[in-house]
Amino acid sequence: MGGSPVWLTLQQAEMVLESFQETARVQGWWLGAGAVMANHVHLVVTVDGDPEPGTLMLRLKNYASRSLNKAWGKQDWWTALGSTRKLDSVESINAAMRYVFEQSGALKIFQSDNPGLAGL
Repeated sequence: MGGSPVWLTLQQAEMVLESFQETARVQGWWLGAGAVMANHVHLVVTVDGDPEPGTLMLRLKNYASRSLNKAWGKQDWWTALGSTRKLDSVESINAAMRYVFEQSGALKIFQSDNPGLAGL
């Protein structure tokens, strides 16, 4: 982390989640669940193919940063890295979605209206 820790406000968390949802929609990804806490984020995203999770994370961070920078001024909103892992089954995706949706202390939580994972 290059600067001071960032603690998101509710308004910033709302913007971050909206950005993640829009990025997923534009990219053709399925955003199954998201939880934006003051100091970190959990997401469950499915995509076609077998891209590296770090690539997806970077794209999501970049688009969210653009929105945040426009509204609150340019700064480093995210750490350089983050934890990513591939989920190898519908069961593991559903378990991850439950974990994300049950985050205590989340400023904003999202769960897809289509949790059936059709198309996987």
